[in-house]
Amino acid sequence: MNLSNKPIGIFYEHPTWFGPLFAELEQRQIPFVKIPAEAHQYDPLEKEPPFSLFINRMSSICVVTCRVIFMLLIICFI
Repeated sequence: MNLSNKPIGIFYEHPTWFGPLFAELEQRQIPFVKIPAEAHQYDPLEKEPPFSLFINRMSSICVVTCRVIFMLLIICFI
């Protein structure tokens, strides 16, 4: 499995907080995929990872401020 040609996946909950990271990755032309928590889907049958690196930036406070399902998705995806 060659992961070097796959983008970085960035799982996040608040777009404003990640603006600087996204801007820097774009400036450096590093391929990445934004994965907003509210739009995330998980396919347990997927055999090959879609990303070379998966960055999980969900905070533990998300259990209080977001839906609990987001935290469960993180556990399943990782």
